[in-house]
Amino acid sequence: FDMGRVVTGWAELNVQGNAGDMVTIQYGETLTEEGTLNRKDLVNDWDVDGFVKQASSDYYILKGGEKETWQPRFTYKGYQYIQVSGYPGVPTLDSITGKVINADLEETGEFSSSNEMFNKIHEIGKATLLNNLHSYPSDTPVYENLGYLGDGHLTQEMGMYNFDMVRYYEKWANDIRDQSKENGYMEQTAPMWNETKDNAPEWSAAICLVPWQNYQISGNKRTLADNYQTMKTVFGYQRSLMKDNIADSMWGDHANVSGNRITPITATAYVYYMADIIAKSAEVLGYTDDIDYYTQEAETIKEAFHNKFYDEEQGFYCLNKGGTFYQTAQALPLALGMVPEEVIPRVVYEFSSRSSKMESGIFGIKYVFAELTEAGYGDIAYNMVNTEEYPGFGYWLSKGATSMWEGWTEGTRSRDHHMFATIDDWFYKTIAGINYEGAGFSTSVIKPYVVGDLTNAQASLHTVRGKLSSAWSRTEDGTFSLNIEIPANTTATVYVPTADQNTVFESGIAADKAEGVSFLRMDNGFAVYSVGSGRYSFTSKYAAPEPIGKPGEEEKHTYVVDEFGDYNSMFTDSTGLRFDTANTDKYFFGDGTRICRTSLSEKEIVYYLSDDIKSINLVTFTGKNSDWKNDFAFSVSSDNSIYVPLEIQDATREGNTSWVRITYQFDQIPEGMRFFKIQFKPMTGNAWEPQLAKLTVDCGVENPQFLTVDKRVLQKAFDEASLIDLSIYTEETANQLKAALEQADKVLQNTSATQQMIDDAVEALQQAVDGLIEKPQNVDKSILNAVITYAENAKASGEYDNAIESVQKSFDAALENAKTVAANAGATQAEVDVVWRTLLNEIHKLGFVAGDKTSLTSLIKLANGINAKLDLYVEAGKPEFTAALEAAVAVYEDGDAMQAEINIVADNLLNAMLNLRLKADKTILQQVIAEANGKDANAYTAKSYGALQAAVAKANEVMADENATQDEVDVAVTNVQTAMDNLVVVDGTSAETPTEDVVQTGQESTTAKANAAKTGDVAPIAGLAVITLAGTALLISRKRK
Repeated sequence: FDMGRVVTGWAELNVQGNAGDMVTIQYGETLTEEGTLNRKDLVNDWDVDGFVKQASSDYYILKGGEKETWQPRFTYKGYQYIQVSGYPGVPTLDSITGKVINADLEETGEFSSSNEMFNKIHEIGKATLLNNLHSYPSDTPVYENLGYLGDGHLTQEMGMYNFDMVRYYEKWANDIRDQSKENGYMEQTAPMWNETKDNAPEWSAAICLVPWQNYQISGNKRTLADNYQTMKTVFGYQRSLMKDNIADSMWGDHANVSGNRITPITATAYVYYMADIIAKSAEVLGYTDDIDYYTQEAETIKEAFHNKFYDEEQGFYCLNKGGTFYQTAQALPLALGMVPEEVIPRVVYEFSSRSSKMESGIFGIKYVFAELTEAGYGDIAYNMVNTEEYPGFGYWLSKGATSMWEGWTEGTRSRDHHMFATIDDWFYKTIAGINYEGAGFSTSVIKPYVVGDLTNAQASLHTVRGKLSSAWSRTEDGTFSLNIEIPANTTATVYVPTADQNTVFESGIAADKAEGVSFLRMDNGFAVYSVGSGRYSFTSKYAAPEPIGKPGEEEKHTYVVDEFGDYNSMFTDSTGLRFDTANTDKYFFGDGTRICRTSLSEKEIVYYLSDDIKSINLVTFTGKNSDWKNDFAFSVSSDNSIYVPLEIQDATREGNTSWVRITYQFDQIPEGMRFFKIQFKPMTGNAWEPQLAKLTVDCGVENPQFLTVDKRVLQKAFDEASLIDLSIYTEETANQLKAALEQADKVLQNTSATQQMIDDAVEALQQAVDGLIEKPQNVDKSILNAVITYAENAKASGEYDNAIESVQKSFDAALENAKTVAANAGATQAEVDVVWRTLLNEIHKLGFVAGDKTSLTSLIKLANGINAKLDLYVEAGKPEFTAALEAAVAVYEDGDAMQAEINIVADNLLNAMLNLRLKADKTILQQVIAEANGKDANAYTAKSYGALQAAVAKANEVMADENATQDEVDVAVTNVQTAMDNLVVVDGTSAETPTEDVVQTGQESTTAKANAAKTGDVAPIAGLAVITLAGTALLISRKRK
């Protein structure tokens, strides 16, 4: 039996049969391909005892006799289909009556538009919420059937817009408070069903959000007051778990498309939201001491959030610098007022330019469409919703959905989850434009947005103060009409879309002159008015508001995506790969383009990026029980030769069917990497496992591309060839190069070019360059020939012979080269000009005349003789002599030495020789000292012997002096000899007769050495004098020259 839509309730059985007959009634949301009830979906990992399967079944045993009517009294089910077995006879439509059960709530809101898909989404959202409204807002009536806090607080606003739920949420707020712990910890459900100890700030925030939203819509402070202290306690607990003012969660953006729940972002945002709500609640309730504290707490968390997650270079919020873009990571902080004013335009622009399909989970869907629309990108939001493509609400509808599902794929577990019904917020609050400003709609805001091809939209609410409605339409000529109704004793701010306030009329009268209407301002495409209670009809000339951010610029992306619909993005070939499109909705989250191997052997796939890789996101599918961490190996390279392995930095696992979705995230990529390699590891099993589903590579620059060929060599060859001056080459060869360049450019621009096409273009370019032939020229060699003649005459003269050796060599080489060019009939004018200028320069160098080394030669010869007996001279002056001799020899051996250099080294050598001094002869001195030391001191008077001692002491000093002169030695000898001669024996007589002339052994007299060469004299004086005279002559000769 098909109830026509997914409902909550049970079946009433009408039956007649024998006593003891048992009729089995089973409930479910889907059918198998054979048309029977799909019971396999009811078995889950956590449902180990099969309770869910049993709870979705009724068993009735007949008493027999008359017709019996029976229905269960203790359970309700979620279902669309009822399967009956054991029924006596053939059941008819009267045999089963489907009962629909939900909380008895008055419907207070209506929405409709010109878009039928939107209307259906609105209706199934309402129906799904009702299916889950019994004693509390459950997540699904089929499975857990629990009051999950995150699901419940998210859909509270849309619930209160559609139904009178003030008391309902007041009661649930009490349930939430009851399950909180003294320390502020909260479980994920209320009423609590199990102590999981799993912390999730986004879920715990319900203790703040449910009372606050109840107050905002009803104006009743009671629920806010009852829960205020618990709000503070729960916030305090969450605050205590933060590290550096950043929170984390076990859930995050649940049920998003990518699988990355960005838990630190959602968790931190909701702890901030709690602080913000508590500060506002404190003001409402009069707890003035709390206002500043919680306001400051909110500011502290907001600042930390921005510093941690905002990527200034990329212009959006992400988990890490250089990380991946997620819609929820932008929409959530924008909606909660966490984005600094100065970066809102950039964030909004990046948000809009990177959003084309829905990807968010439950915390993004509530805000994504409103934030895009209010920033001026309503058409993007419209297109994201108005499509039957996966993922999205239209995709559900195309698969026959009559309710909202737990996930985006057709194979999702539950078909009755209300957590995505927050799309209704966008319908009511943004498209129809009905918003509360003061609590209980004491003041309201009417601000409708025209999006996509909508031609009309209307909505109404029965608020606690009366009916509030907004209905707009637009015509092809641009006329916009807005009809509103404002409850009694309230006011409203009305935004009429237009670029010119003078086109705005109310009931046919200029709006600023109409009764009860006051013009306030123009505000980015809206004329803004204040109105009192009553009905108003505005018209205007419609104009769309200007987008925030960078309107008018081309859409840019810093990432490139391969969804594996073909092999065209791969750098490597597709050998060993195949497509798999089976069971798309059943197992693969609606992903119909996937690839796998054709065999279980190892297979590598390489991607080549146009720019350096910043981050990589890869979605794959693998068997539920597989060791997914060993499915692949990943690596990157800068040149496709040396690869650096990538460790798995972040991965998420999602799914409960036979297949699970694994999402790998790599954010820490080494610098300069252009190649990404995916390696299927060899394994046993089935070749179709694992599978690749989607690859996203972010390069951090605009519009990167997957390159399937390597054009780097061609680009270099093209750049170099483009710089060649073709004017000097023949027309034929120049045109050949032009054609090769043109073809190379086409290949470079061709995104479909094969590697063979690229290689052919490189070869053609090289051949064209090699084939260039210069144009014939009328070469003028007259100057060259004249310079050659002059050079030959110079060489024949003494001018050449007097030049230094190096000049002669370079002159000869230049002359020979000039003659060669002169004889070359094919020489160019440029070659001719170069060689004659070079030769002329060499002619000028002939003025570098070699010096006369005659005197230097004699001086070096004499110095070498002294150097052979250098030990005869004292140390003073020897180093200077040696250095001067070495310098003189170096100049002598230098064929390019000029006269000035020769004169300097000759003078220095001569002075060094003159400063040498011979060592003194100390033989006699040594003898007289020995003789004096042999005298007996007792034999002589003290005075005479003391004189001798003094003379000996002086003599010893001279003896020890290395540099003592011969005169100093002779004096010392005489003094000691004299002192010995003057010794007086004890009886008063002299010891010996004084000697008049003491002569040293083997030498002339120490007192007559006029002809000896003494220390300090130069030797031989005559030879040196001759050299000095020669040097003077040379000096005179130089002056004459």
